[in-house]
Amino acid sequence: MLLGNDGLLTSRRMDRGWKGRLKVQGGHLLANPGSSSASEGRERGRTEGALPRTLISFTAALSGEYNDWVMNRIACILLLSSALALTSWGEGRATTWIVAKDGSGNYSVIQDALDVCAAGDTVRIKPGRYDDFRVHTFQLGGTGAGIMIPMVAPLTVIGADQDSVFIGPEVMTTTYTGYDTGGIATDGVSGERIEVRGLTVENLEWPVTLRSPFTFVLCKFGAAHQAELALDNAPDVIVQDCLFEGTDLVGSMDGIRSFVGGNNPRFKLSNCTFRNLGQATLLTGSNGFEYSNLTFEGVGVALGFEYGSTGTVTDCRIGESDLQTWRIVADSGSRVTLDHVNVASSPGTLKLVDANTSVTGTHLHLGGGSYSTVYVATGASLTLHDCDILNAGGYSLFAHDLLDSGGNVDVQQCYWGTVDSLQVEEWIVDGKDDPGYKNVLFWPIRETPVPVKAESVGGLKALFHSAH
Repeated sequence: MLLGNDGLLTSRRMDRGWKGRLKVQGGHLLANPGSSSASEGRERGRTEGALPRTLISFTAALSGEYNDWVMNRIACILLLSSALALTSWGEGRATTWIVAKDGSGNYSVIQDALDVCAAGDTVRIKPGRYDDFRVHTFQLGGTGAGIMIPMVAPLTVIGADQDSVFIGPEVMTTTYTGYDTGGIATDGVSGERIEVRGLTVENLEWPVTLRSPFTFVLCKFGAAHQAELALDNAPDVIVQDCLFEGTDLVGSMDGIRSFVGGNNPRFKLSNCTFRNLGQATLLTGSNGFEYSNLTFEGVGVALGFEYGSTGTVTDCRIGESDLQTWRIVADSGSRVTLDHVNVASSPGTLKLVDANTSVTGTHLHLGGGSYSTVYVATGASLTLHDCDILNAGGYSLFAHDLLDSGGNVDVQQCYWGTVDSLQVEEWIVDGKDDPGYKNVLFWPIRETPVPVKAESVGGLKALFHSAH
């Protein structure tokens, strides 16, 4: 986390200088035990099925007027057609590999199964804890120790469920034979998508590091020494119906982070819950991100955007936190649209950090800040309409927007907790307080709170305390 000049923590950035970065080594293509090659392992793993049906033989219908020469030629053609059809059918069929700790599958180590996978294959993982590290040197440089390093795509990995399949040791393990540990990392994969379902990744230095299109569904991201999910120039990543959870020590780790200066376009995050994290999300360089239906409990910065990230956030609930942080932070030229976002009272609920950053919001409930509910830096632009901007003892809006800047602050048709315009003016710091600042457009004001969706109010507490 970084300490801003306002005394509040804003966001924690991740640079590329960490020890070796997550990189997993491998280099060797491992065959099924007992096989002389990976291809023999693949053949043994294939499911045998009935041969495809060929054309109905019509030789019996041929009358005696056809000589044996014709009959023999027809029989040869039919046999050749069958052979070609069978070859094509076998080569195009994807393989499902079973990984089981008890030895009842094709493999007991996940990486052994990944090493023999071809594009289009599926790996199914039975219940158990999988903590077999493989040291690997990445194509883009660096070396590390990982548990799952898929190197082909498309590929599907399906765990029994997040409560019975665990990727990582039972206790926090940050190094293995001198290298940083990781759970899942991609290497040399581009274009096609890898999908992972139904497992937990935990107790590692870098549980997940992505550099290619990837999908996580119904997964849990547990204790991490760094970030639980790191984006390293990874396009088209989708995360849905997942749980990001820290330890009981609130704020001890981060959820989703990007490397500083990275480019992670079209990141999609939906139907996820974040608990007990220092920073839940920090997205870098994502053009076209989409966030929807997210819940945050006991986190510091819930939503962080920087380095030109542009996109939308809808239907999110940000609960209270003991951490003295801003809850939504937009930085370094990011452009964010917020709709139906509910933020509990905090030291600060929304901060625009620098010039060329803009935030547009509708139907927001900003529960009040003990320092300032909203802060706008010089040159940034803020437009909030039909929103609640409440006061919790500090300023309601601090618009540090100099006269010669290109920024603008328009918060008309918002509810401030009172209909007294003079009181609202006292809660706003702008050109009326310092002639070097621009004036904030806040009139007319709403006389009643903005209606919000039922699940964002009545169901908020129940949602926070229910199992994911």
